Amino acid sequence: MGALNYFVAPTACGLFVSSYLTLLTADFMKSLYTIKYGSDPLWRWKMADIGYLMTFSFGLFSLVVITKSGLAKLRERSIRGLVVKDVNESEK
Repeated sequence: MGALNYFVAPTACGLFVSSYLTLLTADFMKSLYTIKYGSDPLWRWKMADIGYLMTFSFGLFSLVVITKSGLAKLRERSIRGLVVKDVNESEK
């Protein structure tokens, strides 16, 4: 679904991916700090929890964007179909 979202809303998709990669880098730095100094830094968060929240929000955003785009296409096709139907009826 994320791949479809990339074609519909590439800017938002890029922001989600870049923020997730930034989060992974921060988690890596946190791990290095913990290994070197033996204690957790000031922030005490679990990467699995934040990663789950980010992927869930990205999936939800993708679902909303793709549904909105699909409904717009259906609306466009129905309007086009009504116009063609009206033109065919007026010719008779």
